[in-house]
Formats: sequence, structure tokens, C-alpha cells
Amino acid sequence: MLRTAKFSLALSIPLSIFLARESEAQEVAPTAAPVACTEAPAVGRWYFQADAIWLRRSNFSNKTLSILDNGGFADDRVALSSQDAKFDYQTGLRFALGATLDELWSVEMVYFGVDHSARATSTVATNTGAIAVFGSIQPYWADTTFASTGLFGPAAALTQATTNPTLGFTNSFQHSIEYSSQLHNVEFNLRRTATPNASALMGFRYINLNERLDFISIDQNPAVDGNTGGGVYSVDTDNHLFGFQIGGEYGIPIGSRVNVSALGKAGVFMNAATQSSTLFTTQNNTNTPLRTLSGSGNSVVVSTVLEFGVNANWRITDFIALRGGYNFFFINGVATAPDNLAAVPFGPGGLDAINTNGNVLFHGPSIGLEIRW
Repeated sequence: MLRTAKFSLALSIPLSIFLARESEAQEVAPTAAPVACTEAPAVGRWYFQADAIWLRRSNFSNKTLSILDNGGFADDRVALSSQDAKFDYQTGLRFALGATLDELWSVEMVYFGVDHSARATSTVATNTGAIAVFGSIQPYWADTTFASTGLFGPAAALTQATTNPTLGFTNSFQHSIEYSSQLHNVEFNLRRTATPNASALMGFRYINLNERLDFISIDQNPAVDGNTGGGVYSVDTDNHLFGFQIGGEYGIPIGSRVNVSALGKAGVFMNAATQSSTLFTTQNNTNTPLRTLSGSGNSVVVSTVLEFGVNANWRITDFIALRGGYNFFFINGVATAPDNLAAVPFGPGGLDAINTNGNVLFHGPSIGLEIRW
């Protein structure tokens, strides 16, 4: 018994020393380096995005504005149309501010806006000679309103002053158009993460689309109608769209710092649309008013909005990323300026009607930065 006890004691002493050393080694061993987090941002994480966007506005409406009248010959042709004022890419700004509420939900506010303007002109040589009307420019309404009365010809010069309320536009030397369009968008969205790469959203959106078209005439043919004045026919349209939208975004990671995503949104909106028109003519280059007409109209209609974009994010640091992409923005059911040119501006109620059947498409690239904190 005594031998057994001594032997057990002899074994227990080295074992105790070994266990003590192992325990000390574990206490002083360095911890592993933290693994970079690739999951959704932590609760309370904010982000801010600022982009420069270059959008081009497609002009679907093609309204004839001027006709080159060849003095009764059969080869009259369109001299100027609304599509001659072509919008190029214009620079705008887009901002987004968002915050993560928890592991699944986040909120964001988005704004973007852009202004477009364009001009087009049709000019003919000053008319002189026996057939003074040859090669003059007529407004689009004159081809049907005055052709049967002979008001295109020099013999009608005296009667036009009293029978033609748009004398400054007929038998003109030059017609031109100036067309501008402004788009502003504000939206508030609630996002829910569906998978590590996909999220769904729903929210409220407001859109303002404002347009103006000026149809300008310079009349320098006194041999034709006795007038050397001119005129301006202006149409302003304003669309206020309110409504709810849904959408989603799906991203594909490429490596540890690059992500490519596609974003889509769609909504049905109530559009409070208005138009106001003014037609002003002068005589003999004195700016003496010959006739001023005005009118306005309004309507509330249902419009639809579609948005789609493809974007790439390159995370420069853990907090800053470079963004770039291409964007499409389509609105259906709006009042555009060309669509609200009256068929006969001086007829009964001619300037009071409103047309909300227009469509607009904006598209173009964007580049910017995203900051997270």
C-alpha cells in the first residue's frame, strides 16, 4: 500500500506541472485576427450617396409647327416640327440618405433632378417680286384654316389684318421653337432584406415634370400681308405626380470589394396636370400688340412610372465606395408641351383644352460616391 501511494504521488506531481504549463500557455496565446464582415451593415449604420447623372430626354411627340408654302405648288413640306428641338444629355444630381433599422429593415430618402433645353429654327429668304408668297413659311394651322380662303396670296394682304388673328405667323420669314423640360423626383422607401444579395422595397414618390414650348415667328414680308411684325405662341405644362411604388434590387458580388446590381421600381400615380397657353402677335416691328389670346386647362389622371438601373459598386475602403451605372426612367400619362399645342389656337376654347396622353423617357449614365458610417 505504501509503495502504491508513493508511486501515485510521483505521477501526480509531473502531471500537475504539465497541466499548469498548458493553462499558462493558453492564457498568453494571441487571439485570432477578426474576420472582415461581409454581412448586412450593423444596426444604426447610415449611408449617403451622391451621384452626377447625365440624362437624355426622348421626345416622343412629333407635332408639325411650320409648313414651307410654295405658292400653290404641290411640293409643300414640313419646315419645322417639335422633334427638331432635340434634347442632348444634361447633367443632373442625385442624392440618397439611408439608415439600417435592424438586420432586415432599412429606410431611405432619394432625390434627383435635371433640366433640359433645346432650340430649332427654320428660315427662308426675304420674299420680293411678283409671286411674293413663294417660299414663305406658314404656321401649322394655316394649311387647313386659310388655304380655302386664299389668304396665302398677296391679294389677301389687306383682309388678313382683320380676318387673321395670327397675322404675325402667316407668310413669315422665320419660325423657331424653344423647348425646355425640368424633372424633379423625391421618394421615401422602406427596404427589407430578402437574401444576402436581394432586397425588396415599397414607398411613396413625388414627381414634378414641367415643360415650356415657345413657337416664335418673325414676319419680314410686307409685300405679302403688309405686316413686318411677329408673334410668340407659348405653352406651359405642369405635372404633379403622387403615389406609391414597389420594387427590388438584386446584387452579385465579384470578389471581396466589387458588387454589380440591378434595381427596378414601378408605381401607379395620381397626376394633377395643368396647361396654360398665350398667343401674342405684333405688327410692323413696333411690338404694338395686334392680338393677344390666352387660355388654360387642368385635369387629374392616372399615370404610371417605371424605373430601371444597372449599377456597379467598388468599395475603396470599408466606408467609401465608388459607384457607376446606367439609368432608365419612363413616365406614361403626362401633359407635354408639344401635345398641348391647339389645333386652331384662335378658335372657341382653342387654348383651354389639355392633353395628358404624353409619354417621356429619360436615360443616361451616372457616377458618384457612397459613404457609410
